[in-house]
Amino acid sequence: MAYIGTKPANAVVTSQQIADGTVTVSDLAATGTPSSSTFLRGDGSWQAPASGQLQSQIFLSGTTDWTAPAGVTSVKVWCIGGGGGASGASGCGGIRPRSGGFGGAGIGVYTVTPGTSYTVTVGAGGAGGGAGAAGVTGGTSSFGSLISATGGVRGLYNSSAGANGTCTTGTIRNGSMRPLVTGSDQSAAGTAFAPFGSVSQVFSSATTATAFTTSTGLGAGAGGIDLGGSTGGGGVGGVVYIEWVG
Repeated sequence: MAYIGTKPANAVVTSQQIADGTVTVSDLAATGTPSSSTFLRGDGSWQAPASGQLQSQIFLSGTTDWTAPAGVTSVKVWCIGGGGGASGASGCGGIRPRSGGFGGAGIGVYTVTPGTSYTVTVGAGGAGGGAGAAGVTGGTSSFGSLISATGGVRGLYNSSAGANGTCTTGTIRNGSMRPLVTGSDQSAAGTAFAPFGSVSQVFSSATTATAFTTSTGLGAGAGGIDLGGSTGGGGVGGVVYIEWVG
């Protein structure tokens, strides 16, 4: 090693005493492998930088497993249960369908363990009831045991609209909006809202209402309504959306 001036007797060398360009990577006492894709940390180790990119995955039906990637210890989860089905109509007395409730909904940040699998379940929308019959309650959506949102309750024939589902956890959860429709006792024309109240859909006829009840994404979990016939509209299926940095 080249020195500027006199070499110290006690072998203590300061940066001012080292000539420029005389210390190379091979002279450093560090662990790991130096390369064009690594950097030297303060603890004396060569490390690859974290990617730091936002990743996400959406689940729209069924049950499957999601495995936390290496290095990922935190996730944000959106969880919405399936919407409840509306009851059927009856020509006797002009009884119209009663709407199904919205699926429970919640958003939260949760701690996960890298390499561990978490079961993801998406609640199906409840079927609409036939003539003179109640609808079917929507299914429950969940992410492992960390967050769970129940489905919207079915609409009851000649009685009442179904109650909204609920969510167990989440910083934001359990919106209270209900399907709002105009006309004679839950007619097809009107407006319905998604669980978080962030999206609305205006129905001008049974045709547009049918299109909404088969939608996904932000319309997930909406309760079924009157589609203008004897059978009540089915609820929209739920959704589980996971987001992480890795």
